[in-house]
Amino acid sequence: MPDFSFSKEAEVRVVYGGTRYKIDTNEISFGQTFQEKSYEVKTLHNQSSFEGSVINQANPAEFSLNTPLLQEDTNKVLFDRLLDSATFDIYISTQSDDVWKLETCVIQDGNFEINKSRSLRLAISGEASKLSKYSGTIAALTADGTIPGSDPAVTTTTYIVPIITTLTLGSDNVSSSVISVSVELQNDIEWNAYNTLQGAAAATNAVTSMYPSNFTSGTKILGGSIQKYLEDTSTSVLTW
Repeated sequence: MPDFSFSKEAEVRVVYGGTRYKIDTNEISFGQTFQEKSYEVKTLHNQSSFEGSVINQANPAEFSLNTPLLQEDTNKVLFDRLLDSATFDIYISTQSDDVWKLETCVIQDGNFEINKSRSLRLAISGEASKLSKYSGTIAALTADGTIPGSDPAVTTTTYIVPIITTLTLGSDNVSSSVISVSVELQNDIEWNAYNTLQGAAAATNAVTSMYPSNFTSGTKILGGSIQKYLEDTSTSVLTW
């Protein structure tokens, strides 16, 4: 019977600029799909044939994770990559010693979760060029240099619990009865075309399929939301 791994037990490492960062997270998901193209195979003698199909191109891989923002710089690498849209690699290892790699990752969306009842967190989602599986343990991959750098030494971990004293929207003070605030930054990422005749002819399986390799970064959009209790003195529910 196979052994199964739980995502909450996974260890996440980000590699950027030749340096490895161990990310504190209790929630991560990732995956990748392939494109299927169909074509007609009907003939004069057989008009009821099914359509044929070919798979030779991968869609960008997708990932998402949620991590606390600490007073220390432990997880700051993800905050910085959200702002500058620079690429990095992600390694996910489990207790069963499975190791997965996401190559050329870029963050498309980052949501800062500001809540008075829990620690400040950053939820990110994005895309990557390729998802692949490594064999061997995370210790072996670290030893042979496949994953650059070294895990940081254990230091003090200081969580930030936001204290919302003043919240101004435009020129209006809306601090009263606020429960939580979220701030979201979206990066417009468009992967460049990567389907070629040579690549399609050479693709025979998932390994030799065509994968995206580079992208164009467009505009950035900043938005957010405020959640608050309704007071009995409120004269309106919504305003802008």
